[in-house]
Amino acid sequence: MAYDRYVAICNPLQYTLVMNSTTCIALVCGSWISGFLNSMVHTISTFHLPFCSSNRINQFFCDIPPLLKVACGNTLPSEVVLFTVGGAYGFGSFLSTAISYIHIISTILKIKSTEGRKKAFSTYPSK
Repeated sequence: MAYDRYVAICNPLQYTLVMNSTTCIALVCGSWISGFLNSMVHTISTFHLPFCSSNRINQFFCDIPPLLKVACGNTLPSEVVLFTVGGAYGFGSFLSTAISYIHIISTILKIKSTEGRKKAFSTYPSK
């Protein structure tokens, strides 16, 4: 979404050329593959844990931190993987979105007319 807005504001004349179906499919596939790899890393990490006591998790969803609580072995490597991968995904998403919006805002501020600025800012609805 941030890339779409970046192209629409910063390169409006090239929007249809850049945001074609191939680019959209690549963005969707990239996010699906990224999510799949994230799940696989955590699944493989969880399969290596020994579970010897209770198999009941006091959660509605089977999430990773509750699984680590019922494991009876050393969970430090799994916790490091959990926080490292989660931090990398979170920070990467934040950074790419922030950079995109910084470029958008700097492009809008370069517009000389007030009407042009209002028109560019009007593409951001308040939802």
